[in-house]
Amino acid sequence: MVGVVMGSQYASSFLARLSAGEVADTRGVRLCVLAGLVVACCIGVVYLASAQFAGRLLTGIAEAFIIIGAMGWGIGHIGARHAGKVFGCMDPGSVPG
Repeated sequence: MVGVVMGSQYASSFLARLSAGEVADTRGVRLCVLAGLVVACCIGVVYLASAQFAGRLLTGIAEAFIIIGAMGWGIGHIGARHAGKVFGCMDPGSVPG
């Protein structure tokens, strides 16, 4: 059961990246990052309610929105020519251990 709960974070992060990318493209990367941060703030309340599975799902969603938004923000800031630098800095952060 522990594996299912832990794996749910990675699955929700993977699936939420599509929505995060759409939000970043249509509404802007700042809103994408802020949405991820708002969800991340709510995670503590979910864990206090002893809902581990829901907490992990929300953690994955928050992670997806924050990472996708921050990558888009970085690429927009330094330009597409240096996109590899943004991915090099941000990608290790998208694989929590």
